[in-house]
Amino acid sequence: MLYTIKFLDGRPLKSKGVRKRVEGMAKEIGMRPKLKAGQKRHEVKLDHGFRKFFNTMCRRAKVEYADKEAMMGHKVGLEKSYERYKEQDFELFGEYKKVIPFLTIDPGERAAYEMQQKDAKILELEEKSKRIEELEKIVHDIQMEKSIKPSVETEEKIMKILKDKKII
Repeated sequence: MLYTIKFLDGRPLKSKGVRKRVEGMAKEIGMRPKLKAGQKRHEVKLDHGFRKFFNTMCRRAKVEYADKEAMMGHKVGLEKSYERYKEQDFELFGEYKKVIPFLTIDPGERAAYEMQQKDAKILELEEKSKRIEELEKIVHDIQMEKSIKPSVETEEKIMKILKDKKII
């Protein structure tokens, strides 16, 4: 809860005080440009813009629809309620983690996410490379044992089967 410093007794801010502080922060970081001459309002209200941005980033992170709606505080089904801080709320943390790189301003966090994705891809390619080497060794051993070279058609059929089964 935000408090005002105007009074010594630390009264909580009212909605206008909170709105002014959020608008001030948005202008300070360059998120809200100044209104053009003759304009009274921005196209999208500030708090609605935050919710809209969060919604968009959840969709980009491919968060499940029902989980996204629950994270936004929408009532998705009759079994869901607006009560907070239940054990069930922490079950959505995995879904929140998907969205963090899309919501982060810090480029370092985004770079770390991209590196994690690239590392996963590299591991996958290394595993495929190992499988190919093993298969080549098996083919070589078979050729050496029987000293029979398979025909080009046979090799093509084997390669097609391996690709269809996503072995290579």
